[in-house]
Amino acid sequence: MRVAIDSELPDTRHRWCKWHVLRKAKESLGPVYSKNSVFKRELHELLDQIVDVEEFETRWAEIVTGNGLGDNEFLARAYENREMWAKPYFSDTFCAGMTSTQRSESANHVLKTYIPRSAPMHLFVTQYDRLITDRVADVGREEHATKLVNYLLRTGVPIEQHATRVYTRAMFERFFRELFRSGALVCRESEEANRFIVTYACSSSSSGSGRREFIVTTDEEKTDYSCICKSFEHCGMPCRHVLKVLIHTGACELPAGLVKKRWSTLARDGAVCNIPGYGDVAARGADASSMHGMLHAAAMELVGMGTTSRQAFELAVDYISHAKAAVSAITVKDPVQSLLDAQNAHACGMEKLNFDPSVAAPPRVRSRGRPKELRYKSPIESPGSRKRATADSTRNPEDYRPRRSSRFLKTGVYIVEHCGSCGSTQHRSSECSVNQVPEEFTATRRRCKSCGEIGHNRSTCGRKSTYTPKL
Repeated sequence: MRVAIDSELPDTRHRWCKWHVLRKAKESLGPVYSKNSVFKRELHELLDQIVDVEEFETRWAEIVTGNGLGDNEFLARAYENREMWAKPYFSDTFCAGMTSTQRSESANHVLKTYIPRSAPMHLFVTQYDRLITDRVADVGREEHATKLVNYLLRTGVPIEQHATRVYTRAMFERFFRELFRSGALVCRESEEANRFIVTYACSSSSSGSGRREFIVTTDEEKTDYSCICKSFEHCGMPCRHVLKVLIHTGACELPAGLVKKRWSTLARDGAVCNIPGYGDVAARGADASSMHGMLHAAAMELVGMGTTSRQAFELAVDYISHAKAAVSAITVKDPVQSLLDAQNAHACGMEKLNFDPSVAAPPRVRSRGRPKELRYKSPIESPGSRKRATADSTRNPEDYRPRRSSRFLKTGVYIVEHCGSCGSTQHRSSECSVNQVPEEFTATRRRCKSCGEIGHNRSTCGRKSTYTPKL
């Protein structure tokens, strides 16, 4: 894979997933890599916080030698391929702070929540459309929440006020954490021009990596800043050292070079067309759908630029009118086919198929009655299996075992149910033959629940009854 990526994708940075590299660390290192071991804490501090190559190699040797793991085959193999997975060797490559395959794993997890296993193709398409709709709705909900939120300014520096207008709601919280941690730093200018030295004010405030001094450089216009920690290049968020320099120099706004569009509120305003060969060779050799995508991306970018001011709007409308007139006046010499039509024409040898109109498909005769549903149904479409028969319907009349209630005593014994009429444990009071009344006297005769006789009730039992049944 490495050779193929280097030859076919020369501008792509190939690296390994850190989780896959360290997944066998527990079984390979043994007790020294336990949950609360000092070695494990020092190793992860080295992997997560060190960004300098020389410091990484020096501290790696100290940790391995200090714990007597110089002959460990797992650590030796990991160190030999350190350029493929260790953070200092690709800290200048933007990957939104990800050092593992968490993006693809997250996409797989989201798909599994919508699409069941072994789903048919039509269900896959339906659920995938539902997934896209839900994601668009979530994005719209977050955009609306970002517009309505009222931020509480907690540091009082001018760049915090500007960040509330630039970043989204979630990214502003990350920005504030870095801004808050910059309060433990001290900044001073170096002897060289456009160079600042940022250090921790107290030794207890230093990071776990032990580094106490960071160098921040900038250009003459004070628009681009760079720190040796490479946090902005790796994650896209200004680090605390750069923010300390901005506070030290009295900046009122964040420079445009320190704000990634993908983290800002303008992330969806227009689409930047970064298609290779856009408007040149690729456009001449593209099919209709590709040309439509290129034009749509360019039009959305023009819309975003044209709504910034009144002058830009008038200029954009003027050029669009001229472009429409020019396109309408040209003579089409080489019409563009769609990709599917071009593939079909090539497969048929660029020959037209002549169909006989007299030959048609036989008429479809629909049978009477309800059509049979022989199509296979997925678990989501099927109504489920039939209801299982209840215990009463499957009860064997010859089975005289006492009924157990669902209530459970503290002694660990189930309560045995009794009939309220006759006291039997073989049936309930609703099934008792004592309470069954002949059909001809169902609506007129009453029965005493104490003695079971007809003609009086329990409150008048034992008295002389004056009731005369109506026959």
